[in-house]
Amino acid sequence: IDISSAENMTGTRLKNLFGVDSYPAFVYANFDTTKNQLNVESSISFNSKKPMTVDELRTWFFNNKLWTGLYKS
Repeated sequence: IDISSAENMTGTRLKNLFGVDSYPAFVYANFDTTKNQLNVESSISFNSKKPMTVDELRTWFFNNKLWTGLYKS
C-alpha cells in the first residue's frame, strides 16, 4: 500500500492500523470478511538508525512464506 499521499497518517495511526512505527514498511496481513477486520500477521519497517539489510528483508519474506526464490543465509 502506498501511503505517501495519505492525509492524517500519523505514527500512532500507522501503529494502530498496520503495527509499524514508520515507513517504508512491509506488512503481511489478511482481511477477515466475517469480522470486517484487518489482521496483521507480521511486519518489518525502516529504521534510519538501523536500516534493514537485504538479508533481513529476504529472511522476513521467507519466514512469512512470501519468498519463492532460492534462499541463502
